[in-house]
Amino acid sequence: MRNATLLLLGLLLAASAARADDAPFGSRDQIVPYGTVSLVYSGSTAANSNGTTTLDISPGVLSFVSPNLAFGGQLSISYQSQAGVSLVTVGAAPVVGYNLWMGEKFSLFPQLTLVFGYASLSEQFASASSFVWKPAIAIPVLFHPVRHFFIGLGPSASVSVYSNGDLNTTFVLGITSVLGGYF
Repeated sequence: MRNATLLLLGLLLAASAARADDAPFGSRDQIVPYGTVSLVYSGSTAANSNGTTTLDISPGVLSFVSPNLAFGGQLSISYQSQAGVSLVTVGAAPVVGYNLWMGEKFSLFPQLTLVFGYASLSEQFASASSFVWKPAIAIPVLFHPVRHFFIGLGPSASVSVYSNGDLNTTFVLGITSVLGGYF
């Protein structure tokens, strides 16, 4: 009797694991490690400001709390350089996203983040630092070539607001790529 109970319990666990493996992206209780890389063009509210190119790298993790609705967090590392001036920003952000299927292999995954961080500006003869908060939106189209893996690309926008009045508010509009998996 004990062996039959153990066998039944083992079969139930195996069936549960198999069902979880077949669950599509966005299913409840999925954990999603991912990373984004953004290459963006940004302008500033300062007069006579030239545009600058920014590289942003953000690893994160999400959890689907209900079908297609995910909450999580990410780290954000950003580097900007223009005419001998560099700005490095490091922060962390809560993330919320919602998955919208567009067929069998594609989905739209809009995400909102609010980065809280620290920025350091360096130029030849001066420097400044500031706390920063950066609300952002990204709307990547995800391609799911196989189960448990996705890659995506889409538009993104953010506004960086600094606590130090010496640093200007910046608006960033660009393209974000994302790569991740889920289990």
